[in-house]
Amino acid sequence: MGKYRRGNHFEMLEMVLKVAGMIVSVIGTVVKVIDLIDKFRHQKSNRRTPK
Repeated sequence: MGKYRRGNHFEMLEMVLKVAGMIVSVIGTVVKVIDLIDKFRHQKSNRRTPK
């Protein structure tokens, strides 16, 4: 029972990497959304100021 098969380690590592990849992609998406909102706010504020 205490022995681990070699495949279990690779399955666990694969799962950890998949979860890490999902977290990275979610963070990237959140950063893109925040960037778009920031650009939109700047466009709105730039329109109101007369030149």
